[in-house]
Amino acid sequence: MKINVLCLGNSVHRYVVDNDTTIGVNDVNKLFPDTPVDYLVCVDLPSAFTKERLHTIENTPCKKFFAPFDEWKHHSKFEKIKLANGRSNLSKLKDPELVCYSNNSAFVACIMAYKLGATEIVLYGADFTNHPNFKGSSFNRAIEDFRCLYQFFKENKIKMTVPLESMLALFIPSF
Repeated sequence: MKINVLCLGNSVHRYVVDNDTTIGVNDVNKLFPDTPVDYLVCVDLPSAFTKERLHTIENTPCKKFFAPFDEWKHHSKFEKIKLANGRSNLSKLKDPELVCYSNNSAFVACIMAYKLGATEIVLYGADFTNHPNFKGSSFNRAIEDFRCLYQFFKENKIKMTVPLESMLALFIPSF
């Protein structure tokens, strides 16, 4: 099963709506108001968002809304996820009760795609080129965590691709 993961970097605009399952992060639905994502992932507290972004997140019609914090329980499709101990602890990836994480929503969305049974993940908008929170060591952590995740996917016959403009295209096949 192919799952498109939609994040908020510029390359998300390369996504063309199709019949495949979609997982979005945060307020990505503002970019696709007529075709909401099937699943939504948010790993920040509601207080981390502006009023406008929060409104979009809270009003995204999705099958499930995955978040690790009870502060989101008012979302009608809320399903609490339990994060594994330790950033990028892929040893827990096959544990059905735990969700591995990194320092970004895109990583968790890819984990959720895996948990939903993806055999192919197309990751749009995880560009890591102009996000204000990804400089220096936080950028390096995100890249290294994705490098490890991609290796796990490759070893487990899960295809993963990214747009050429993503920094992840340094080691993940691109289009």
